[in-house]
Amino acid sequence: MNSVSYNSNFYNSNSNIVTKKKLLDNTHKIDHLYIKDSMGFENSNKNRYEKIKFDVEIEIEKNYAEYLTEDEKKRRYRNEEDEIYCGRFPHLNYCGCNLPCSLVLNKISPIQLSDGIYVCSIEAAFKTKELLNFKITHILNVSCTSYNQRKYFKYLDIFVADNHTENAIKYFKISNRFIEDAINKGGKVLLHSVNGRNRCWVFVVAFLIGKLKMKYVTALEFVRERFPWAEPNENFLTQLKHYDLETNV
Repeated sequence: MNSVSYNSNFYNSNSNIVTKKKLLDNTHKIDHLYIKDSMGFENSNKNRYEKIKFDVEIEIEKNYAEYLTEDEKKRRYRNEEDEIYCGRFPHLNYCGCNLPCSLVLNKISPIQLSDGIYVCSIEAAFKTKELLNFKITHILNVSCTSYNQRKYFKYLDIFVADNHTENAIKYFKISNRFIEDAINKGGKVLLHSVNGRNRCWVFVVAFLIGKLKMKYVTALEFVRERFPWAEPNENFLTQLKHYDLETNV
């Protein structure tokens, strides 16, 4: 398999890396605390029976996935999720999520790290139309949470708990291969955990170390400069240090 095509340009914020200012301007898109602090949820139960309405038009240009062309994805979509109650389980006639999707989904959107990598909280994975517009083809779910998987994307579910005893290193090889496979095939990958702050960033940093050969300190600084709200726990940070020593001798 060829190396990731943007390897040599990954550090260049003027090419395919989204600028720090733009990321800071969009912090609220993956910050659950912002959503909870800025909205009143006293009567949120009534919102469980309100539909989420998406009015974004799908823009289809060229083939980008090995299993479905963009035109085929557009044909199959048929506006099926333009009005739903629950993003997690679109077939329901109410929303069973902790925070009703009608309050949350339109306030959350994937954040772009590079041409091929997006990161966000779990709700971003429910926004089928937006993901198709971003030309995302692969979704790496490290939230330990199940939801309806859409037919347009290739999924990898990694069940890694957010605690101080979990072993994440054993998953790095398969997650790195999954991300690299998406990019090498001209696709894009969305990585998400529950709130977009911890586990998803562990696997982003593991990719930078394992496939782009960044040193641990460089990779972590790279992420935190652009995503200051990323907060991998100390257990995962220690594992990333060991992974760097094992990988980049």
